[in-house]
Amino acid sequence: MKKNLFIISLFAACMISFVACNKKDDVKVDNMTPQTETPKEILTADDQKSYLEKVATEFMGYFNTADQKDAAEKVDALIYKFEEYNWETFEDVYETRIETERAKIRPYLAMVSKLAQAQPDESYIYSASQFTGVFRANDKTRTWEYVKDSKNSLELIFNDLDGNSCNAVVSFSGKETQVSWLNTYHDYSYNEQTGSYDIEETYTYESGIKVPSKATFSFKVGSNEIASFTLENEINTEKEVNIDLSVKIANLAFVIQERTSLTKANYAASMKYGDKTLLTITAKADDYNVIGFESSSDIEEWAEGYEEKYDDLFRSSKGGATAEINVLGAVQIVGNLKSIATAYSAYMNFSQRENVDERDFVKWFNQYVPIQVYYGTNEVQANVILATVPYETSYGDTRYDVDVALYFPKDKTTYDIEDYFTERSFGRVIDMAEALVNRYLSLLKYNEVEPIEF
Repeated sequence: MKKNLFIISLFAACMISFVACNKKDDVKVDNMTPQTETPKEILTADDQKSYLEKVATEFMGYFNTADQKDAAEKVDALIYKFEEYNWETFEDVYETRIETERAKIRPYLAMVSKLAQAQPDESYIYSASQFTGVFRANDKTRTWEYVKDSKNSLELIFNDLDGNSCNAVVSFSGKETQVSWLNTYHDYSYNEQTGSYDIEETYTYESGIKVPSKATFSFKVGSNEIASFTLENEINTEKEVNIDLSVKIANLAFVIQERTSLTKANYAASMKYGDKTLLTITAKADDYNVIGFESSSDIEEWAEGYEEKYDDLFRSSKGGATAEINVLGAVQIVGNLKSIATAYSAYMNFSQRENVDERDFVKWFNQYVPIQVYYGTNEVQANVILATVPYETSYGDTRYDVDVALYFPKDKTTYDIEDYFTERSFGRVIDMAEALVNRYLSLLKYNEVEPIEF
């Protein structure tokens, strides 16, 4: 049961460390209108197989590898040359810069550390602004050659397989926020009297990065931009984190927004193909209290080593948490933890009893963490639940595995997830997905990847 408690703690920690609301607007999600007609009534388990097949077929039908062919081939060439060509010039240019910058840095207390509040012996703080300049790939010598300095940007120039000139530029701007931590190491000496090693001297050093508030990436062939991303962040390491990320590869676009504070969290992600929104993912948690998490950089250590603190975290939380995956507006999977405090109290009540096993955890999960499936209406078409499967051990006693299952209220049937999504029922969809992935993999000329089978 300790592992299950860690899962709950990890869920809360992820909520805390990812996203939430504050000065910026809440995250926004596009509305979607499916081409597949959504059902007007609750379907049986078998009828839902047909419906899900239609939705999956519509989803994959939007993808055309020819749209991303040029971008994939150019990025593939950049990755190959970036990894395979010699970077000695790059290292020579930046070694002096880093040493000069390091000499200017005065050590101070790291944010995330349980070490004593002592000053470190050295600091290794790296800034994005240190890694700038223009470099060109020389195909004859297979090296990246330094061309010139470039303020606040790193530019890589190279030719693709057809000899077209390409350039990739990463630019940095805005205020830098330092995120750092303390590290420690020891020198040991052998003690002949005890036959063991004793600590002779202890050193501490500070490591970290300075994160700019904005980073952009632009990939061009000539003057034609074929791929780009923009990353903006607003970091107050003690109170809040806001992140906005947009990625575009030809006509395929991804947008991620995160808003995190010490009491609320919002997250939204979407995928678009042209003007069509194919997928959205949202999650939020309200009115929780973060206690103790900032004192450790290790989530598992925080969860297992601060029992009293995370006990307070869950018991004092006033709100709940929700999450939703929406595919084409045709399928919605919604999880809703109505009250973090109530669910946690119930968990602690049963987990501290004697002879607790997986059946108790499954019963608790299905009661307090409902996950429901909708098809464009308010009617619940299916419930995602946990189920136990008994098995005999070599000692003759009975143990239980936990599996994910689907319960269908129309015909009151339950299927293990693997037994429902079989090759027999969804073979056509599986073949389409396999073919689509392999068509994209075939675009890679430098970094060849073997075709895959699902």
